Amino acid sequence: MAQKLVPGDMVEWNGWYIDYSGDIKHEIYTGVFIEIIKETLGGREVLYGRVLPINNNTIFEVNVFCLRKVKDKETN
Repeated sequence: MAQKLVPGDMVEWNGWYIDYSGDIKHEIYTGVFIEIIKETLGGREVLYGRVLPINNNTIFEVNVFCLRKVKDKETN
Protein backbone atom coordinates (compact mmCIF):
# COMPACT_ATOMS: atom_id res chain seq x y z
CA MET A 1 0.00 0.00 0.00
CA ALA A 2 1.35 3.42 -0.94
CA GLN A 3 2.06 5.95 1.76
CA LYS A 4 0.10 9.18 1.79
CA LEU A 5 2.46 12.04 1.08
CA VAL A 6 1.60 15.64 1.81
CA PRO A 7 3.60 18.69 0.75
CA GLY A 8 6.38 19.33 3.25
CA ASP A 9 6.98 15.66 4.11
CA MET A 10 10.61 14.54 4.26
CA VAL A 11 11.21 11.70 1.78
CA GLU A 12 14.07 9.41 0.69
CA TRP A 13 14.81 7.64 -2.59
CA ASN A 14 17.60 5.52 -4.02
CA GLY A 15 19.88 6.79 -6.74
CA TRP A 16 23.02 5.76 -8.56
CA TYR A 17 25.82 7.76 -10.10
CA ILE A 18 29.12 7.14 -11.84
CA ASP A 19 32.17 8.44 -9.97
CA TYR A 20 35.34 9.80 -11.55
CA SER A 21 36.92 6.34 -11.75
CA GLY A 22 33.92 4.96 -13.65
CA ASP A 23 32.52 2.93 -10.75
CA ILE A 24 28.75 2.96 -10.18
CA LYS A 25 27.88 4.16 -6.67
CA HIS A 26 24.61 3.87 -4.74
CA GLU A 27 23.32 6.83 -2.75
CA ILE A 28 20.18 7.48 -0.72
CA TYR A 29 18.86 10.96 -1.39
CA THR A 30 16.72 12.96 1.03
CA GLY A 31 14.48 15.87 0.21
CA VAL A 32 11.22 17.68 0.81
CA PHE A 33 8.13 16.48 -1.04
CA ILE A 34 6.41 19.26 -3.02
CA GLU A 35 3.62 17.73 -5.12
CA ILE A 36 2.48 14.79 -7.28
CA ILE A 37 2.32 15.22 -11.04
CA LYS A 38 0.86 12.90 -13.68
CA GLU A 39 2.43 12.14 -17.07
CA THR A 40 1.35 9.80 -19.84
CA LEU A 41 4.06 7.43 -21.07
CA GLY A 42 3.33 4.67 -23.57
CA GLY A 43 -0.40 5.22 -23.17
CA ARG A 44 -0.28 4.83 -19.37
CA GLU A 45 -0.40 7.40 -16.61
CA VAL A 46 2.72 7.56 -14.46
CA LEU A 47 2.84 9.44 -11.17
CA TYR A 48 5.90 11.41 -10.17
CA GLY A 49 6.63 13.24 -6.97
CA ARG A 50 8.36 16.58 -7.24
CA VAL A 51 10.98 16.84 -4.52
CA LEU A 52 13.53 19.42 -3.48
CA PRO A 53 16.66 17.56 -2.38
CA ILE A 54 18.49 18.67 0.76
CA ASN A 55 21.47 20.95 -0.07
CA ASN A 56 20.30 21.38 -3.67
CA ASN A 57 18.09 23.96 -5.36
CA THR A 58 17.07 21.80 -8.34
CA ILE A 59 13.63 20.18 -8.19
CA PHE A 60 13.68 16.48 -9.11
CA GLU A 61 10.81 14.37 -10.44
CA VAL A 62 10.95 10.90 -8.90
CA ASN A 63 8.53 8.04 -9.56
CA VAL A 64 6.21 7.95 -6.53
CA PHE A 65 6.85 4.23 -5.99
CA CYS A 66 10.50 5.06 -5.31
CA LEU A 67 9.74 7.62 -2.58
CA ARG A 68 9.74 6.60 1.08
CA LYS A 69 8.46 8.88 3.79
CA VAL A 70 11.11 9.50 6.47
CA LYS A 71 9.74 8.48 9.84
CA ASP A 72 10.19 10.69 12.87
CA LYS A 73 12.78 9.22 15.21
CA GLU A 74 11.35 8.10 18.52
CA THR A 75 12.86 9.72 21.60
CA ASN A 76 12.08 7.04 24.22
